[in-house]
Amino acid sequence: MFQQTPIVINEDFSVHQELHSLGLTVDIVTSIARKAAAAKAEALEIDPSSTPGTLAYINGVRAIRMDLCLWAGG
Repeated sequence: MFQQTPIVINEDFSVHQELHSLGLTVDIVTSIARKAAAAKAEALEIDPSSTPGTLAYINGVRAIRMDLCLWAGG
């Protein structure tokens, strides 16, 4: 199996340029990440072990769809 090495972009100008090419901004990506992290933090110790990841996934996808649909005017 071919395994591709991840590319890390960490220079401000390059980050903004790459995000712009995808139609995104740092604010949009940060907002989505914060919403997913907040959802993960809502899990309780008594919840099933998969709960933090499930909540992060569900709310992360929701944030992506809502932020990008609203941003795109859709």
